[in-house]
Amino acid sequence: MSVTVRVCQQREGGAVPAAPSRAAGLRLRWQTGTHPERRFPDLSAAHQQPAGDPGYNSPIPVRWVKCSNEEWCPLDTVKLSHTHFHSMTGVYIIWHAGPEPAVVAIGQGYIRDRLTAARRDPDIQAYGHLNLYVTWAHVDKRYRNGALAYLAAHYKPKLSRPVPLTKPVAVELPESDR
Repeated sequence: MSVTVRVCQQREGGAVPAAPSRAAGLRLRWQTGTHPERRFPDLSAAHQQPAGDPGYNSPIPVRWVKCSNEEWCPLDTVKLSHTHFHSMTGVYIIWHAGPEPAVVAIGQGYIRDRLTAARRDPDIQAYGHLNLYVTWAHVDKRYRNGALAYLAAHYKPKLSRPVPLTKPVAVELPESDR
C-alpha cells in the first residue's frame, strides 16, 4: 500500500538514466510504472521470509510514501520542509537505481531528521551517482525496532548500521504495492 504526497522538488539538469529491467546476480524484478529509474527493486525472489514465525506470516500494514505521479522520491529532491514531515516518525528505505539496484540504507526515527542526515552522509552519498531514492512509512513506536530488524534481514542493505536486537516484526514491503 502506498500514499502519494507532493513533497518533491523539480530536479535540475537533464533526465536520469534509466535503470535496467534485470540486474546481474540477483535478477531483480521491477515494479511497473512510467519511470524505470524510480521503481523499487522487487527483492522478494532473492530474500525469502522465514517460515513458522507468526510475525513474518502476517505483516503489519503500512503506507509507503511516494511523491507526485505515484513515483518513488529522489532522496535529493524531497522537500523536507513540507508540513507532511512535522512530527513524522517511522522507518525509511534508501536505495539506488544503478546497474545492480540495491537497498543502500534503512533507518528509523524522525523522518525529516534522518533524511536530512542521509543527504549529508558521505557513505550514503557515495551511491549518489547511481540515483538515490527513498520511501518512508509511519510505524508505531512499539513496533519500530522490530520493523527495522525485519527490513534489515529482508533487504540486507549495503551499509550495515546497528539494528536493535529484537524479534523482527514484519511490515508490508514497498514492492507489494503492485
